[in-house]
Amino acid sequence: MLQKTDDYRDIAAVQYIPEDNLPLTPLNEVPTLTVKDMRIAQGDNTFTLGSLISDAQDAEDGDLKESVVITSDGGFNPNVPGEYTITFKVRDKDGATITKSSLVTVSPKWTSINEAPTLTVEDMRIAQGDNTFTLGSLISDAQDAEDGNLKESVVITNDGGFNPNVPGEYTITFKVTDKDGATISKSAVVTVEEEMTPLTPLNEAPTLSVKNSTIAQGDESFTLESLIEKAHDKEDGDLINEVKIFDNGGFDVNAPGQYTIIFMVTDEMGASITKSAVVTVSPKWTSINEAPTLTVEDMRIAQGDNTFTLASLITDAQDAEDGDLKESVVITNDGGFNPNVPGEYTITFKVTDKNGASVTKSSVVTVSPKWTPFNEAPTLKVTDQTITQGDDVFTLESLIQKAHDTEDGNLIDEVEIVDNGGFDVNTAGQYIVTFKVTDKDGATISKSAVVTVEEEMTPLTPLNEAPTLSVKNSTIAQGDESFTLESLIEKAHDKEDGDLINEVKIFDNGGFDVNAPGQYTIIFMVTDEMGASITKSAVVTVSPKWTSINEAPTLTVEDMRIAQGDNTFTLASLITDAQDAEDGDLKESVVITNDGGFNPNVPGEYTITFKVTDKNGASVTKSSLVIVEVKEVDPNVPSNPNDPTDPETPESPETPESPETPESSETPESSETPESSETPESSETPESPETPEKPNPQAPNGEMDEASVLPATGDAGAYAIFSGAALSILAGLFLTMPKKKENEE
Repeated sequence: MLQKTDDYRDIAAVQYIPEDNLPLTPLNEVPTLTVKDMRIAQGDNTFTLGSLISDAQDAEDGDLKESVVITSDGGFNPNVPGEYTITFKVRDKDGATITKSSLVTVSPKWTSINEAPTLTVEDMRIAQGDNTFTLGSLISDAQDAEDGNLKESVVITNDGGFNPNVPGEYTITFKVTDKDGATISKSAVVTVEEEMTPLTPLNEAPTLSVKNSTIAQGDESFTLESLIEKAHDKEDGDLINEVKIFDNGGFDVNAPGQYTIIFMVTDEMGASITKSAVVTVSPKWTSINEAPTLTVEDMRIAQGDNTFTLASLITDAQDAEDGDLKESVVITNDGGFNPNVPGEYTITFKVTDKNGASVTKSSVVTVSPKWTPFNEAPTLKVTDQTITQGDDVFTLESLIQKAHDTEDGNLIDEVEIVDNGGFDVNTAGQYIVTFKVTDKDGATISKSAVVTVEEEMTPLTPLNEAPTLSVKNSTIAQGDESFTLESLIEKAHDKEDGDLINEVKIFDNGGFDVNAPGQYTIIFMVTDEMGASITKSAVVTVSPKWTSINEAPTLTVEDMRIAQGDNTFTLASLITDAQDAEDGDLKESVVITNDGGFNPNVPGEYTITFKVTDKNGASVTKSSLVIVEVKEVDPNVPSNPNDPTDPETPESPETPESPETPESSETPESSETPESSETPESSETPESPETPEKPNPQAPNGEMDEASVLPATGDAGAYAIFSGAALSILAGLFLTMPKKKENEE
C-alpha cells in the first residue's frame, strides 16, 4: 500500500496570491509612539527620561509603553544646562518599529539664583587670662533661605593668632557654606584687655556698621565705600571718613559672583574694629548667547520616490548672533530611512552656532505604499519669523517657503492667506498667519506661521514667558465618532499662570471630517493672561475602512486514493467548495491549472492544482493529492483461465533440493562449531536421509512439474512473488536441517 508523504501534508492549505493582487493582503500596522518635550532645572536629579513617554500603542499588540527603549540619550546630563534630544524606539511583535524624539531643556541655576547664607558675628572684649571664653560664642546667627539654621556648620577659617593671655586685638574669621556651595565669611574682633588700675580710664574701640549689596554686572556707578553705613567712637566721635578697605576680596564689577569685603577703622588711641560685607554681582541677562532656532517639517512621500532628499525637510535655521545657519544643519540620525520601504522614519537634525549653542529638531517622513489609492495632498512649507516693530520691508508672503503637489508640481503661486491673524507691523506682539493651498483634485493643506513683532527693550526688563503647549498626532478609523480633537491636547502650562489646559482653543481644524479618509492638520492655540500666545499643530490621519477591500474567494479541495484503471474517476470530483464574499458560489468557475501528468492507469502520486478567480480579479489556488494504487495479484487465481493450475501449486517452491550451493556456502558454519572432530560424520549425512522427509510435490511421473510452479508467461508480478516465496522456504529448510541432524545424533 502506498502511503501519503509529509511533502503533501499541508498542500491543500497553501494560498497563492498573485503579485497583481498584493494590495488586498492586510498589512501589519506600525505602532504609534507619543513623547513630549520638557524643561527642568539644573541639578534636578528626580527627573527620569522615561517620564517623557506619553503613550505607545499597537493595533495588534495593544499597549507597548513598557517596550519602549532609548536609542540615544543625546549625552543628557541634568547638571549641565543645555538642550538634549532623547530618541525613543518601540517595536511590535511583527518587527514593525517607530522612532520619536523629544527635547529636554536643562535651565541653568542662575535663572533662579541660590541665595547665599547669612552670618552674624559680634565683637567682644575679654579680660586677660579669661579662659572661660570660646571663639564659638562670637557667632550670633547663621541662616540660609533654603537650608535653614546653619549655626552648627560655621567654621573658623582664621583665628588671628588668638591668645587669651596676651593683650591685643585679634580678628577672627568665620565661614559657612550651604548645600549648594554658596558661602559667606564674616570677621569679629576679640580684644584681650590687660589688667589696669581702677583709676585708669579704658579707651573703648570704635563701632562700625556695613551692609550687603547686590549689583548688576558692569555697574560702574557702584563703589565699595557705599557699603559703609556708620563708624563711631565714644571718644573720637564720627569716624566714617577714617574707614579703610582692609580686603576687597578680589572684587570685579564685570565678573558675576559673590565677594566678601573687609572694612577696618581705628580710633586715635589705636583701637581697631573690622566688619565684612558681601557684594553679589548678578550676570547680565543680555550676556547669554542665544541658542539658534531650527525649523523642520514632516513630509509624506510615495514609495520609491528617489528624487526626495532629507535636506528638503529643513525649513529654516537662524541664530540671533550668526544669522542664517541653514547650510550648517547636519543630520545626526536618519532613522534608517529607505524611500523604497513603506513606514514612518524619524529624522533628527542639529545646528550649532559659533559659540557652541545648539538645537536639535526631529521630523517624520512617512513613506506611503504604492498601492495607496488616495490623491496625495499637497505639501506646504512656511516659516516663523521675528521682525522689528515698523519693518515695512517685510511681507507675509515671504513666510512661504515651498508648496508642492505630487501630481500637480509647484503650487507656490496658488498659496493663499486665509487668516492674517490681525497682523500689524507697527504693533508689537505675536501674530498667527494661516496659509492654504489646494491641488487640482481638491485636496488641501493648511499651515500656520508665527510672526513676532518685537519692540526694543532694556536688557533688565523682565519678559513675560509665553506658555508651553504639547499636542500629539493620532491615527483613527474612518467614521470613529468617539474621537474628539481635544483628545490630542497633552499639556498646556504657563510659568506665571500655571495649568492652562482648559484654555486651549482650536485655532484651525484643517477641514477635519471623520468620515473622509486623509490627513488633517489641526492647529491649537493657548494664550496666557499677559497675552502671550503659542500654537502647535497635530496631524490626524483618518484611515479608510478595511471593509472596502475586495475579499479573495475561498477554495476547498480534498485528497483521494483510487484503484489503478479506475476510469470513472474525474479530477473535478476533488473540488469540495468554492465561495466568494461578493460573488457567492464559484464552484463552476474553478479551473485546473496543472493536472500533474495524471494517468489513472499508471500507479503513483499526482498533485492537481486548481484555481478560482472572482469578478474583481482576486484569485486563490489550492492543490490536491491523487494516489493511484497498484492492483494486487492473487496467486491462487490462474493467470490463464483456459489453463487452470493445481491449487496446491504455491507449495511447490519448497521442492527444489538441487540448490546445494547455498548449503555448500554455509559449510563454513559447520567447521566453526565446537564439534569439529565429528566433521567427517556430519559431511556423510548431508541431505540423503532428509530428502524423503521433505515435502516435495511432484508430477505423477516423479518429475518436477514446472507448469505448476512457474506463473503464466507475462505475469511478471506473480512470478516475482513466487520467486521470493521459494527463496524464503529454501533458506528456512537450510537453517533447520543442521539442527535436526544434531538432534538425531
